[in-house]
Amino acid sequence: MPLVFVQSGTATAGLAEGLADVAVLRRALDGDERFDTALVGTEARYAAVATDNALARRRTVRISGLARYTVALDSRTGTTTASLWPAGSGPASTRETHGVDEWLTLIAAGQAVGVTSEATANQNPRPGVAYRAVRDAPRIPVWLAWWRDDRPYGLTELIALARGAYQPADQRPQTLGVDVAGH
Repeated sequence: MPLVFVQSGTATAGLAEGLADVAVLRRALDGDERFDTALVGTEARYAAVATDNALARRRTVRISGLARYTVALDSRTGTTTASLWPAGSGPASTRETHGVDEWLTLIAAGQAVGVTSEATANQNPRPGVAYRAVRDAPRIPVWLAWWRDDRPYGLTELIALARGAYQPADQRPQTLGVDVAGH
């Protein structure tokens, strides 16, 4: 069964809108009984800073080092909230954004910094933006989600495939041997 990838900037990554049968989420669907989820892995957090910011010259950063900057947030789909910082040491200010493009534009312009998932850092290179690992921030859980009353065909195999992708490289099977079509 082929997988068709879609992108949706909604809290359910397209599930509620009927755009997807299975969604990859980095935020819990707390209290939404319409959906079931399976934890498939975790990702490191990365800071996104302008390439001319002093933090861009470092290999890694600390969460406290970001607090003196305005932090760009996407409250609909982002994984960064003020609770990421210890009590009383949060960012100097925050700025709400409405999607990855706006978020990256603010960062490249030096108007904000961001904290994001490893996936965002890998999938969204942008001139003017440097990504640096945040060494003291908790990892981000990654879930697959689907409609509770409409379990997609091949879901068990898809969950196994996704979990395999999140295993450390030295622990992955040589071949995953998963036939998503069920053959």
